[in-house]
Amino acid sequence: MVKRTYGVRRISEFWRLTGRTFRTGGGAPVTEMRIFHAIGTARRHALLILDHAERSCVRRSFAAALSAGVHPRGRAEAMRRQSGKGQIPSKRTTSEAALVAQEPAGAQGAAQLNPPDRLLALQRAAGNAVVAQILSRRGREDIFDRARNQRLAELGRIRQDGAGDVRDTVRELGRQQAYSATPPPNAERLVAELPGMPEPDRLKALDSLNGEYRRWLARNKEFVDSLRACLPPKEFAKTAAYLMVDLDDRVTSAPSARQEARAQVEAMLQDPDTTGRLMMNRATVMVVPKDVPMTAVSAFHHLAGTHTHTGAGGGRGWDDVRGSGGRHAAVTEENLLGDHTTIGGATHYEGGYSTTTHEFAHTIHDYGLSDDDREQIARRYQEKLTDPAAVWPDGSDPRNYSRRDDHEFFAQLTNAYLGTNHGDDPYSGERRNNGPDWVRTHESGLLPLLERVYGAASAKGHSRSANPVEANAAMYEGFRDFWSSVGEQQHARHGSAPHPPPLRPARSSTGLPGPNRTSPPPKAPGPPRAGQIKPSARPELIGLLDDRARSPHRTAFVALVPTTADGPELADIANRYRKGFAGEGPDSNRFGLVLGVNSWEGREKALEKVQAKIDTFRGQWNKKNFPVGVVGFVWGNHKVREAKDIGQDTIPYGEIRQHIMKQPVVTQLVNHFTDTGSSHVYLHISDSDTLSFMTPAGPLFSEAATRHLGTDDPPDLLSGGYTAGADDQRMVKLAVKLDLAVRKAMADVDPKLVYFPEPNTFVKVRTDWGMDGLEDGIGFGSGKEEGQNLVDSLEKVRSAPVTRVFDPSLAISTRADRIGGKVQAFNGGSVTKDTLRQLYNLAQTHARPQEWSDRIARVHGTGRDVLNPLSEAVFDIPEPGSLKAEAARQPHDITRAWAEKAELRDALQAMDKKSRNTLLKIALGTRKALLNALLDACNELSTSA
Repeated sequence: MVKRTYGVRRISEFWRLTGRTFRTGGGAPVTEMRIFHAIGTARRHALLILDHAERSCVRRSFAAALSAGVHPRGRAEAMRRQSGKGQIPSKRTTSEAALVAQEPAGAQGAAQLNPPDRLLALQRAAGNAVVAQILSRRGREDIFDRARNQRLAELGRIRQDGAGDVRDTVRELGRQQAYSATPPPNAERLVAELPGMPEPDRLKALDSLNGEYRRWLARNKEFVDSLRACLPPKEFAKTAAYLMVDLDDRVTSAPSARQEARAQVEAMLQDPDTTGRLMMNRATVMVVPKDVPMTAVSAFHHLAGTHTHTGAGGGRGWDDVRGSGGRHAAVTEENLLGDHTTIGGATHYEGGYSTTTHEFAHTIHDYGLSDDDREQIARRYQEKLTDPAAVWPDGSDPRNYSRRDDHEFFAQLTNAYLGTNHGDDPYSGERRNNGPDWVRTHESGLLPLLERVYGAASAKGHSRSANPVEANAAMYEGFRDFWSSVGEQQHARHGSAPHPPPLRPARSSTGLPGPNRTSPPPKAPGPPRAGQIKPSARPELIGLLDDRARSPHRTAFVALVPTTADGPELADIANRYRKGFAGEGPDSNRFGLVLGVNSWEGREKALEKVQAKIDTFRGQWNKKNFPVGVVGFVWGNHKVREAKDIGQDTIPYGEIRQHIMKQPVVTQLVNHFTDTGSSHVYLHISDSDTLSFMTPAGPLFSEAATRHLGTDDPPDLLSGGYTAGADDQRMVKLAVKLDLAVRKAMADVDPKLVYFPEPNTFVKVRTDWGMDGLEDGIGFGSGKEEGQNLVDSLEKVRSAPVTRVFDPSLAISTRADRIGGKVQAFNGGSVTKDTLRQLYNLAQTHARPQEWSDRIARVHGTGRDVLNPLSEAVFDIPEPGSLKAEAARQPHDITRAWAEKAELRDALQAMDKKSRNTLLKIALGTRKALLNALLDACNELSTSA
């Protein structure tokens, strides 16, 4: 019996495409086994190269086969195997031949049949000699020769470019395979002619294009508008499904999965307005192979190694998640076809439950529905939360999944309406509610919206039931019978088809789903986050957005600012940003602002106050001004029971910033700036208490673009820090100045050592990778220290090294009373060491021994046996009278003095030379900056006294 593991299949495919023969099973030639062993410990690396390289190299090298109407991984392989003597096609090969060849003798129409009937069609097709004649032997050899040569040439170029480590090579290939869109050849002709073609010709033409070309067409406004004008709604929906659905090359049953994905997406695109918005917002659907992690697919590489950040996600690792909503919806091969997976613990979802419709409903919610539609859904969700007797799509138990938030509510309601919500809720164990009749009874208010978007309920349903796990079990049995029927000799050679996994995962003794369930979500929820966000007003964009004018600037900015309902006037916040630009201020093609107006949910009339704040601004902001997006919401925290509990430790800063950053208006602005000619787009993280954007170097945004962000290779991160405002207490001002000096000294050695503060940090949107917002997995975390969480997640998600710059000449002015509460005022008299030591008491300062040591240990892993005595020496405060002399000392004099401290000397000598030199460079720079700042503070305090 052949042991056909995933890895062996992949290696076999690799050697086949490079002109080698590789077989598995008994009697394998010694030379072939030697190839296998030669791979040895590099086997995993070979698989990684194949997974990532073939999507770029092989796809291009097979262009000739595609143009001839041949799918090289399906039909050509089927022909090759079926033309071999005495070989019985595998299950995959037979399926590919039956569905791709479309010959009348048995295979035609097999894709439309139910699994048992399709089995009979496949059996008939297996003996169809016509299939083997479609592609000549010479044609096959030419195709694979070109594939081999182009692959070897590309891998050779990678090696020549200096990618010594395979992991580096894979990362580079992952960056090259960004989910991009490329204009197809003769793009103008396609845009002009495709809408007027007969439907079969149009779909055939779209099918011949690769995913990058189809995505470009789907994003072309002229093309989409022409389709809407020329086509009836149902034909527009089918064409849109062809444009939006794409498959990873490793999907096992590609024709079946493609057909099923398109059918399900088409059924959910019955409203042309919604469909048009989806395409203009660049929404797509990617089919993930059944035995490949979602994060190994090019569209989702950036999620590898990260975890979900939403309450609904439960903190799951993206590597194990089987499906995702968002702009690029991930749907899985196993759920489309009722198959099984080896990824993520459980083998499959319950039969009849569709993750495809669930995930695509998320995409429709965020990128297809109108603001009024989203507001209606949010309002209905809030109404149900206040009703203790409410019945939800997933049951009446308060723990049910559809009660998590308004997005999960709408996705599960969509499943119920479409009849794809079979099975039990993973949290409560209750049976889910399913079917349009239930929706009519319990959600009549949302029924018109569902009917408009998805069509009348009577027309719902698929050509076969969603996720047909049970039906496919019968197909496995049929295949076993099929193998038996071809004779004992062949049966012994190839072995019987594997038994499918159990149809239902085991249930625990409590009756609730066991731990291997993958229904959304597959695990019990993780620990509660610091806060929950509840939208209270629909996002809106106020101001000018001129799509006709081209921007003369290379760099554009979207500023994200949280503010409270009781905080400054929104118009005052917006007007301050004018001072951040040279001349008369920013134009609408270079700058946009998004304000997140929020309040604690327990405040009296919190929702009304948030809305009143927004209404006031709407009347004040001239529509000729730069665009301002306004988002209203309230937040809650289980630790806050009354207003006096609100403080630094209970405000969910991270969740608030994350909610603002993920708003559709942010995406709209980024796309607008990209479409009007900006090469780089940056998000600017700021606060409402910023006093001025005039920095020591000049207007913040203009100077940032000139110095750093408008170059050919700008950094991922830039911060200038902040200084205190004119009205802040004098000692607080000096403490902030000391902190900024120490940060600069540390950043001069290694920018990773510095905390990039929330009030003034720029983050690059990778528009060059096709992104129109920060990648999923990049965020502000939970609670406070959101700046550090942002940088950490950026490092984790982006495969390339994250470049960063800290430039204090770009420091903005902000109110510092919030962080200066522990700095005692100087009331005159003599300046002492205790007076200067007060400058160490600023919150979030780097000018404090413990914080300084912690940051070095975090980045460089330096031990406390070195850092403790070294930080004591660095932050030692001399007598004020000797400050000038100490500040003038040379570095070698300082190190000689430190060498006299036995504990410090021994700890430094125990380090390797490179690490010791780096640490001393940080310490000497910090010491010099500290002494100069202390000297300036002493002189200023003495003069004022």
